[in-house]
Amino acid sequence: MPDIIGCDQLRSQIVRDGHYYWRAKASQGLPSRNAFDPPLEIPALARCMMLKDVRYDPLDFRYRFVGTAVRPYMNGDWTGKWMSEISFQRQPSAIWDNHQKVASMGEPLFIRPDYVGPLSDYLCVEAALLPLSDDGATVNKIMIFLDFMRRVEDPHVMQTARGTIEALRYH
Repeated sequence: MPDIIGCDQLRSQIVRDGHYYWRAKASQGLPSRNAFDPPLEIPALARCMMLKDVRYDPLDFRYRFVGTAVRPYMNGDWTGKWMSEISFQRQPSAIWDNHQKVASMGEPLFIRPDYVGPLSDYLCVEAALLPLSDDGATVNKIMIFLDFMRRVEDPHVMQTARGTIEALRYH
């Protein structure tokens, strides 16, 4: 299954709505963290998001916020941890490379990597990695909306964590 996907390939309503929320604030370029108040503006989506700090020199990404709907799917509480401290997320890894792309290019990235976590019936994660910048140029945070998808009886169908059944296309 491909890791990086196009916005038009998103299957999750959560991820599409999260991207729409970011895009509404990004009309004048890269928005800052201060432009957002997810718990007040989008409380249902805030549960399905993460916020990471970006540090340069050396490059690393710190889990600042992990939504309550995301935590059960993770291998632990990563709040406050740097990705370099997590064995399968440190460089070199696809997840690291995806974060590095967002930090360096300042553009959204949509991904559907295989799920790695404590729940064995999940197939993949769909996510939007959305850049934030205090100065409008340098990405200093990444807001992520994600949804977890599991395989159901039919091997060509998956189900999101919220229960929506969607068809998989294998290429």
